[in-house]
Amino acid sequence: MDFLYALIYGVISGLAEMLPISAPAHQQLLRYLFGIGQTDHLMNLFVHLGLLGAVCLAYRNSLQGFFLGKKRKRGRYGPSAGAVYDLRLVKTATIFMVVVMAASINAAQGLQHYAYLTAFFVVNGIFLYIPQHIRQGNKEARHMTGLDGLLLGVLGGFSVFSGLSRTGLCISGGLLRGADQKSAVNWAFLLTIPAMVVLILFDFGFMAAGTLGAVNFARVALCLLSGAAAFGCGFGAIRFMNFLAVRTGFYGFAYYSWGAAFFSLILYLIT
Repeated sequence: MDFLYALIYGVISGLAEMLPISAPAHQQLLRYLFGIGQTDHLMNLFVHLGLLGAVCLAYRNSLQGFFLGKKRKRGRYGPSAGAVYDLRLVKTATIFMVVVMAASINAAQGLQHYAYLTAFFVVNGIFLYIPQHIRQGNKEARHMTGLDGLLLGVLGGFSVFSGLSRTGLCISGGLLRGADQKSAVNWAFLLTIPAMVVLILFDFGFMAAGTLGAVNFARVALCLLSGAAAFGCGFGAIRFMNFLAVRTGFYGFAYYSWGAAFFSLILYLIT
């Protein structure tokens, strides 16, 4: 059971974090199905490390381009100017995202009831559905303002609430501000890097504040399994989202979110 739970936990976490369907919400539902009452913050730590590795691997060219682009030539950015503009927008968004995450984490921990989960799933679906009814823009990072960075950061910060997806909110926020789907996806995933760093710090904080429990080889092995599964599935989900960005779009996940809301509502009524 422990092996199966650790494997499924990593798979679900990797997929749900990178797809616009909220990892914390699916982790909560998975714990209910397995009859596990408390969050294992050590397992979450390994999962977040795996997800951080997945997004860094997927966007290694953008990250390399940023650092290469920092070397100016004749007062202008080099060939990596696009990456520099992307990272500049993400840097602005990160400031606001971290502030919102830090200010909201305690409230989010207190809103784990299925009634709140149902409501947040509904809101997440609405955010994913709205962009399909607006005309797609073509704004790049160089045309985005500090206000756009603030919007993306605030939306990303609200993902600490179970049921709200950082990927989904940031993509929809970018689309509503006139970005094309590919750019919006790139910004959402680049913003995942600092988000994972913050969540890793939260994991350490939760472990320091509470009872870590027995740490032995078997438990660490299970956490490593979860982290590896999150890494592989997270990387695959990133590739899939980039595929959807140039194909059908993402509004189909809105129906999934509403279906998850219905499932959460049933749990609310029977528990």
